Amino acid sequence: MKMEERDNILSSSSSLNYDSIAKLDIKSLKSIAINHAEEFIKDFSTLDNLIGFKQLVEDFEVELPEEILIKALKLLGDASSFEYQSEKTISRLEVHLRTWMATLERVYYSPIVLGSEIREQLYKHLSDFVNFHHKMTNAFKEGIGNSFKSKDKSKEIPNKNNIYMNFQNYNINFLLIHLRDTLHSMRDDETRIDEILRRIKDFLLALHQGILQVH
Repeated sequence: MKMEERDNILSSSSSLNYDSIAKLDIKSLKSIAINHAEEFIKDFSTLDNLIGFKQLVEDFEVELPEEILIKALKLLGDASSFEYQSEKTISRLEVHLRTWMATLERVYYSPIVLGSEIREQLYKHLSDFVNFHHKMTNAFKEGIGNSFKSKDKSKEIPNKNNIYMNFQNYNINFLLIHLRDTLHSMRDDETRIDEILRRIKDFLLALHQGILQVH
């Protein structure tokens, strides 16, 4: 075998090995990302899991299965873990909503088409967060458990530095509005033609019922 041919074979073999290693590395990284995502969604009541999952969904180079994204949307739409008001709860609520928003945007810019049922379900759950935020705002203004205020003092509560705090988290307000608007604008499984046909059908049915009532 000529030296030149031998070098070419070795070069080709080396190139194939590097390609195989690169493919294995990409596959391993994808598997690691999925494993992390599955661990994070097991408990969204902790800041670490919320932040970790948020970082994953914000990186569009990280491929995440559709099943994980949909499951995360449903879990993040659950407000049952917010059972009490505290300063830590304020921070967790904001991070929770930011993670939900990031996941929703990831779905929005993907080929996934949400069904109308899940979209309406998420929209209804959003009202639970709005109600909790409203209660928490009032609780901080009035003094949580009435233990931070006196009848002769303002309803605003002092913080550790004895500075009165009028609680209003505008970041949370913005996130709630942004979530509402995004859910409204998302596509569902009803196409534009389906919607037109459905409305025509409803109109004809109403017209028919009106004619029957006249007769």
